[in-house]
Formats: sequence, C-alpha cells, structure tokens
Amino acid sequence: DGTYKLCFRETGGSDSVEQTGISITAASATQADGITSISPTSITVSTASTITFEPTPDTSDKVAFVTTGTACSSVTVGTGISGGSASFTIGTATTYDLCFQASGMTDWVKQTGISLTVRASTGSGIIIAIDTTSTTVGTATTILFTGNLAGSLGDWVLTGTACSTI
Repeated sequence: DGTYKLCFRETGGSDSVEQTGISITAASATQADGITSISPTSITVSTASTITFEPTPDTSDKVAFVTTGTACSSVTVGTGISGGSASFTIGTATTYDLCFQASGMTDWVKQTGISLTVRASTGSGIIIAIDTTSTTVGTATTILFTGNLAGSLGDWVLTGTACSTI
C-alpha cells in the first residue's frame, strides 16, 4: 500500500530522475474473507431486517447483496455499515451472495461461504382449522391443526400481542 513516484532512466543513460507530478497510489485488494459470517442468514422478503457482520467492519466499509451467480463487479452502490450492522429490505425471495468493499477500495469482492436466503412471507391462511377452541390454563391439551404445515413452527401469543414479538 502507498503512493509511488516514477523514476525514469533514458536508454543509454546512467541516471534515474523523478518525473515531476507523476505518481500512482496502490492499495491492497478487498479480501474474500473480509466478512466471515452474517446473522441472521435468512430474512423475510420486503421486510426491513438488520443484519450483523463479523468481524465488525470499519464504518466506511460497504456491503451489497447480489443474486447468487451474479458477479460482484456488477455492484454500483453499496450500504455502509455502522457498528457492525445495517438494515436491508430486499424485494425478491431467492438466495443472495455477499459482496464487500473495504474502506478506500474500489473493488467489490464476493465473500467466501456467505449467503443470505430471502424467504417469501408467511401467509395468514396456512392454518385453516383447529379441533379445539378452548383449554384450561396449566393443563396439557392436544390440538389438531389442519393446513399446509410441513416444516412449520408456531407459538401461541395472547390476543393483542403482535406475532412479530416471538
């Protein structure tokens, strides 16, 4: 890293002379392991989500997510990272690779082994029926759910409580 001046010697000459006003700045390339993990690794489409990056990048580092298979060289604008995290709202459900641009660099580099899955939102009609509508507090109750439940998770919250709190 650093700024270099040009010293030049003419053919047959014996002296090297600094060329006035001629210099180049060289910087190390952004590394493919600048970010080693993100959390969470899965978010919901079109929902603002805070993603944390490790190790904590410099505040002037930038990140961008590109559809898996897209070159990071296609990135033109990134998101600055403040305190190791940033908020993203991604509008298409698919898998994305993480592109990283280190502070002071102009290159965008795909980060090794880092991907983000953006999932479709859960619909409100997944569970279409239950066979029991009342129970007694403190008593184990078996409830049969009807709907498209494969691999799904659920929890009960008191009416008036937002589902986003669980």
